Parts: sequence; structure tokens; C-alpha cells
Amino acid sequence: MIKKASKYLATCSLMTLLSFNANAGLMAIGDVDAMNTGFRQDNFNLLDAARFGGDNIAWLDGGTNYVFDSRHTNLQNQWSNNGISITYDQTNDISTSLIDRDLVIVSLRYFTDAGFSQLGRDKLADYLSAGGNMLYVSQPGGNYISHNDFLADIGSAIRYTGSFVGSGTFNVQAGSSYDPAGNYLFELGGVNELTGGTVLVSDGLGKAGVVCENCNNIQVPEPSTLSLFAIFISLLSYRKFKMQ
Repeated sequence: MIKKASKYLATCSLMTLLSFNANAGLMAIGDVDAMNTGFRQDNFNLLDAARFGGDNIAWLDGGTNYVFDSRHTNLQNQWSNNGISITYDQTNDISTSLIDRDLVIVSLRYFTDAGFSQLGRDKLADYLSAGGNMLYVSQPGGNYISHNDFLADIGSAIRYTGSFVGSGTFNVQAGSSYDPAGNYLFELGGVNELTGGTVLVSDGLGKAGVVCENCNNIQVPEPSTLSLFAIFISLLSYRKFKMQ
């Protein structure tokens, strides 16, 4: 079972709109078609205990329970099978209390708008501002403006560009924080490009696929090593990656 990690407060802001606690964390995945070919599992499996910590997860679903390509083990089953306590909530207003949740997983509709009422978005913003952690899984496609509005509402400065990064199987730098287990191949479909935050993973053309804001609990590569990343995954994170 993933051990519980303590809450930390940190700051993170969307321009001057919202101020976050320095340790509040948000990770966003911009495409469902990503998997680790070494594990033959979801790439999230690599970012488990050391990255997220906690066994108290709220799963806020925007229309589908499948996080990744159904050909491979999906995220919710991975966590459930490892004894993690998951609360499911498919309401736009978020009826589940987020207090004391270690991680909130937001799995939005794919190729449609971002969903959630303003009340639900406000609850997520309050949760993050109080030091919470969120994993954001989406594949906006042509609806990226709606998803950018959602990110703005919860206080993130990270945005989707509307462009796509390439697809294929790519090497990941050995020893990177992205793949601590030593399996360095990722297979990805065409994923949504991200801007804003600190780049953790980019393609050969420099398009960011993995970015974070206030990534206090991530071993961010030195600039000279960023070019060694060659995977196209759209993933985003604010702070210490805890999942709720």
C-alpha cells in the first residue's frame, strides 16, 4: 500500500487570480494513449509511492472510468488492486468532501468539454489552495479551450496549445525521476502539447509533454538533461504529486 504522505503548503498562482500553497500539487495528463512499454502498464504506475503517497483517494470522474487505453490496465484498477481506498464521485458539483484527501484524480471527458460546474471548480481550487494534490487526466483534442478555462478556474497557469506532439515508442533518460524503476521505454499516441510550468519531458523538437508547477517533490532534471527526454506524454503537475 502506498504510504501516506504529509500535507504541505505552497504557492502557485495563475497570474494574479489565485494563490496556492507552495506544496499544493497538480499533475495533468493530456492524453489517455500513454503507457510504459517496460511495464506494459499505465505510465502512472511509475509515479506511485515516491511521487504521490497516500492511500486516501477521491476519484472525480467526468464521464468515463477508463483513464487509459482499454488495451492496458487502467489506472483505477491499479490503485484498487493495491489496496488503495478510492471514493468515486461523478457529480459536476463534487458532492464528496475533499478534506483530508491525499489525492484527487480528475478524469475528464475525452474530446469534449472539461465539465464540472463552477461550484465544483471552486471546490477543487479551494482544495489545492489548502495544500491538496490533484492528478488531471484529459484528452481535450479540439476542446482544449474549455480545458484551459478549467485549469484557469482552479488556479493553474499551465495550458494546452491545441497542437499535438508525435507518437511512437521513445527512450526515457535512465535514472530520471519520471521512471525510477529503470524501465525506460514509453509508447504514446499523439498527445496534446502543454505550455507553462517547468518542463520535465519534451520531444526532439522541444515541445513540452510533461510540465509541473511548484514541483517540490520531483527531481527536476537539469536543463542540459531535458533534451535527453524523448517521450511524448502530456502530463502536468503542480507540486508534490499526491493523488486523491
